[in-house]
Amino acid sequence: LSVGAWRLGFQLLLNTMSSFLKFEAKIFLNYGAKIIYCNSINDKEVIEKLHHSDLDIILNLRTRCIFKDKILNLPKLGCFNLHHGLLPQDKGIFCDLWAIYNNRTPGITIHKMTNKIDQGAIVSQTKISAKKNYLKYLKSTIKYEVELISNFLLKIEKNGELPLMIENKSEHVHFFKSPKIKDIIKMQIYGIRL
Repeated sequence: LSVGAWRLGFQLLLNTMSSFLKFEAKIFLNYGAKIIYCNSINDKEVIEKLHHSDLDIILNLRTRCIFKDKILNLPKLGCFNLHHGLLPQDKGIFCDLWAIYNNRTPGITIHKMTNKIDQGAIVSQTKISAKKNYLKYLKSTIKYEVELISNFLLKIEKNGELPLMIENKSEHVHFFKSPKIKDIIKMQIYGIRL
């Protein structure tokens, strides 16, 4: 916030408040979904509850929790992650922001989760037009997220098995972390609105 990224800081605050006020939970409950509240997907109690759920798939969206083997091995078809970056090149976090800053095409990938970050086989992905206003870019990604997830789940339902996946390997890998203050300043000088 102190370096002028107040829009992004405000959005993160809203996201935190939204989780605290359980807005998303109300939506899921309206559709009859069962909700488990936890500090980590790897908590012993969560593993125990999920173990008795006869899961086909776990889909991870917008969390920074590293799934451990006990969770990864629970669902019949596996755990999958919606990653804001184009794998195999862009791994880590804020990959789309870094891609925009580095004048590369951002996008979203669904990949099978392993015990190593962003290493599992790639199911599908899409490229997205870059926007210098990062919050507007993030809002524009929602329709792509929904489309990727829907197509992925429909293929599983239609074929009764996972779609063909491609190997997640590249000689040119970028592993990104949260931008530091100096990075945020450089991004703003470049013209990215945070």
